[in-house]
Amino acid sequence: MPVVPETSDAGIPILNSAPTAPGSFMSLSDITVTPQGTEAVFTFRTDEAVHAVIEYGLTPDYEDSISTEPQTDHTETIGNLTPCARYYYRVYAASESQEGSFDTLCPVVKP
Repeated sequence: MPVVPETSDAGIPILNSAPTAPGSFMSLSDITVTPQGTEAVFTFRTDEAVHAVIEYGLTPDYEDSISTEPQTDHTETIGNLTPCARYYYRVYAASESQEGSFDTLCPVVKP
């Protein structure tokens, strides 16, 4: 019988992360997004080694996602992005999440 992963109320898979002590919370901080051509590099910190999920897309419906390995200093690259476009993202780590947006770079057209 296949194992079906649990999901959160938002439908996000609950990944095997280190549990947070009752009455405390895990911190998600220092999210930076650096667009590079048709890619963007996400960096952020968690105060516990946990899996994180980055959802992203051209709308706040987040058409794509990636997940990270358990760690505290996260650096993840997403690719195949459309140039000159605004992308929306949400980063989940344990019970914390943060949303934002970034603009991909436009190609330089030489006269």
